[in-house]
Amino acid sequence: MATKVTLVLFSVLALSSCKSSKLVPDNTYLLQKNRVVGANEAVAETDLLDQVRHKPNRKLIIFKAHMWANYFGKQVGLNKIGEPPVLVDTSAVRLSAENIERYLVKRGYFDNQVTYAVEQTKFSKAFKLRKQRVTYYVKEGEPYIVQKINYQTTNSEILGLINRSKGDAKISINKPVDFEALGEERSRISDLLRNNGFYSFNPSFVAFELDTAIMPRQVYVDINIIDPDSFAHAKKRIESVRVVYQTGIQSFDTIRNVKHNITFVMNGMDISPAVIANNILLKEGDYFSQLDLATTYERLVSLNLFSNVGVSIEETDVKKGLLDVTVVLKTSPKFDFVWQPQIISTEQRFSNSQSSRNYGLANEFSLKNKNVFHNGEEFNINIRTALETQFTSDSNSAFSTFIQELNTELKIPQLLFFRKRGNALKINSVSTNFNASYLFETNPFYRRNFFPLSYTYELADKRFRFTYSPLLVSLNEATYKQKLFDQASASYLQTLERIFTNNLITSQQIGGFYTTKTADAKRYWSIRSNLLEVSGIWLPRITDYGKAFGVNHSTFIRTDADLRYHVIFNENNELVLRGYGGIGVPIGEKSVLPYERRFISGGSNYLRGWRLRTVGPGAFSAADNLQLTRTGELGLLGNFEYRFNIIRNAIDLNGALFVDVGNVWNLKKDTLFPEGEFSPDRFLQEFAINSGIGFRLDMSFLLLRFDWGVPLWDPNFPLEDRAVIQGAFKDGWIFKRPVWNIAVGYPF
Repeated sequence: MATKVTLVLFSVLALSSCKSSKLVPDNTYLLQKNRVVGANEAVAETDLLDQVRHKPNRKLIIFKAHMWANYFGKQVGLNKIGEPPVLVDTSAVRLSAENIERYLVKRGYFDNQVTYAVEQTKFSKAFKLRKQRVTYYVKEGEPYIVQKINYQTTNSEILGLINRSKGDAKISINKPVDFEALGEERSRISDLLRNNGFYSFNPSFVAFELDTAIMPRQVYVDINIIDPDSFAHAKKRIESVRVVYQTGIQSFDTIRNVKHNITFVMNGMDISPAVIANNILLKEGDYFSQLDLATTYERLVSLNLFSNVGVSIEETDVKKGLLDVTVVLKTSPKFDFVWQPQIISTEQRFSNSQSSRNYGLANEFSLKNKNVFHNGEEFNINIRTALETQFTSDSNSAFSTFIQELNTELKIPQLLFFRKRGNALKINSVSTNFNASYLFETNPFYRRNFFPLSYTYELADKRFRFTYSPLLVSLNEATYKQKLFDQASASYLQTLERIFTNNLITSQQIGGFYTTKTADAKRYWSIRSNLLEVSGIWLPRITDYGKAFGVNHSTFIRTDADLRYHVIFNENNELVLRGYGGIGVPIGEKSVLPYERRFISGGSNYLRGWRLRTVGPGAFSAADNLQLTRTGELGLLGNFEYRFNIIRNAIDLNGALFVDVGNVWNLKKDTLFPEGEFSPDRFLQEFAINSGIGFRLDMSFLLLRFDWGVPLWDPNFPLEDRAVIQGAFKDGWIFKRPVWNIAVGYPF
């Protein structure tokens, strides 16, 4: 095996290097690599390399596939494929060095020096390759440190606002002067003043003076608020607020909302003015606030009633500082209907169920009725019919499935029973959502009915979303067919009876989402969590844990969290890490964690080297391929994925290298699942591990994903046999055992 790997690596290296000379004209050199030498820890080498504009051809792992695609494309008349070879251009190298110098000046290193050398590596010289490497030698020098910050303005009110907000300043004493931070401070001051009534203020009124002559390598920063030529900075007050509906009808019927002091020009629009007024934070008599303006816009957009939202502000009296606000709302069609024929290629989720999806065809119909009760409500109906088949190497486990799904949702744009508090929140949207769903599923093994109901409050802003469901109810009813009794063991049927059959859940749930992502973020993280779900507690005692209704009434506490971290190296390369963990604890001797709330592993979004529910819990190994019971009360998952661009054109083709690690466990020993419980002494040996490669076809409106997952470590086997990759080239294992995952969208 080692010999084969060595031959493959040697072949790739030979192809990527020795033949590149045919692409390079005489007396020129291919740009092999850029590097930076001498940068200290205060300035990251990657930041300096970002300033280099003369970049070599992109690599696909270690191979310059784009360059070679361009070469071979030209041989057959395709001149726009790939990238032409990037040749060393000394003028471009010089400009890149100057870019680095300017960047260091902006970071406070005024005395920096940047030189460069263009040379061949020893390898290129030895093999007579026409390649050169550019090395940028950086000497930052000592940084200039901010010694003092002084804000100056003739307006005492402005000075007071700035002094009270110094804790939010973007520049600090005893830190290197940073021009980017100065720009952020200019924007901060402008936002601060515009949020406190100074409507006419903008960043151009903030000027900086840097004095470096007082002390060596020390900077005194004066931040001056410049007065306009024709008028002094003054706060502006809103005199009137008007809402105009653009409906295609000009009836000019006007309604005055006295509570909010807003005039509505309805033009035939049939909606309660109070609904719109509650989402407009700009109020008559208040001082102007940029934050209120932005939040008003986002709230009106989030209602999903209008195809266009516009807010215009006119200064009617400069001396008195009065503003007129006009909100223009162009209505969208009342009904939206969508028909989506589907090719099913991956597992999906239906409400709170664990219904897995395999391969097949489906039809999905969606109907949206806006402003259904004339208070801005949105009513949605979704109907989905699917016929699916699961393919496995064991023909005995293949089955056909018919699924019918119905989902209804009523979204109310306010917090029901907490209207005043919801309207007072300065966030982008608040809503109350009612959801009622039904799933019918039948296959050769069982027939299943699933009924989930939910009542949820939702609060959302740019970076976070918070949900609270005071009521979640779901009922799962299943009936087994003769084929299941013929193939399943007694222990399997006993397990199904306990976790799958006729379960009733009555719970409350708190969930949330938060991200640090901004428009230009190169590193950011996000977390999505069902913070806490508590089921039952008191109601099951009344129903004797469901016996009064012939069901298992579940009592449990459950939580989970999904953390993701993105590192964007450049427009062509990105690293994404995910960590997921969750636990569900049954409460009471008679209770178990129901099927819909248990954790699963395998599948195209989790462990891509295994089919869904074919690994776990723990080191348990099933004697049959009936997968419903292979779930757990604790789940851990880690994913590492490096994403890179292959072709960038009208349709983008991207690639990925990935490693997935995870499994599920039970919390207690169970005779039905030997070695399926979580044990601190051995759980690390029970992680399933796979690697793989993937391709993603991005058509802007649709992303198709093809992932090839190769198991490396399989806890289905005894400990000494779990390193399954060792037999990769025996009996065609490498072609039979890996799993092809075809899916829509990214796995995370």
